[in-house]
Amino acid sequence: MIAFFKYAIVIIFIVAALLTPPDVLTQMLMAGPLIILYGLSILIVKMVNPAEDEDDEDEDEEEESATVQIEDHK
Repeated sequence: MIAFFKYAIVIIFIVAALLTPPDVLTQMLMAGPLIILYGLSILIVKMVNPAEDEDDEDEDEEEESATVQIEDHK
């Protein structure tokens, strides 16, 4: 979600431009809270579902491949 943040900003401003009258102030007043909510959703996702370290994922893949190799020999 963080990698998509710059695209999310553009999409939020496009949506705000479509939903508001042609006034920069109202567009900013609509886009601001949406950007804040997007940032809060990123934080909530990190708290609820923390990412594993890449080293842990590599070890899990190695264990799975070793298990598969052992099963193949039987």
